[in-house]
Amino acid sequence: MSDYGIAVERCEVCGRNPCTRIVVRRHVGMLFAQRFYKVRPTVCREDGLKLWRSWTGLTLLQGWWGYISFFANIFAVIMNLVALVKLLRLPAPVGVGQYPPFDGPTGEGWQ
Repeated sequence: MSDYGIAVERCEVCGRNPCTRIVVRRHVGMLFAQRFYKVRPTVCREDGLKLWRSWTGLTLLQGWWGYISFFANIFAVIMNLVALVKLLRLPAPVGVGQYPPFDGPTGEGWQ
C-alpha cells in the first residue's frame, strides 16, 4: 500500500516496476493422458521473460505426445505468445529489486 492507501502493484519476483499480470501456460502431453499448468503472476518484463522462456520451452518439448495433446499444445503456445506480446510492451524495470532474482531453470517455483 502506498502512503495514500492505494495498492501499488510490484513484480512478485523482484519487487520492481513497471509490471503487469500475465497468464502463462504449460502443457505436458502423454500417450493417453495430459497435464496442464497455468500461473497468473504479476511480473516485470525481465522476470516475465524468464518465466515465459522456461515454460514455453518445456511446452514445446513435452506437449506434443498424444493425439489430443497435439491440439492442446498449439493452444498453449498461442496463448503464451499473447503473454509474450504483453511483456514486450513493458519498458525495462527500474530500481533495485527487493527480492533475490528468480533463476529457476524450469519455473518450478510458480506451481
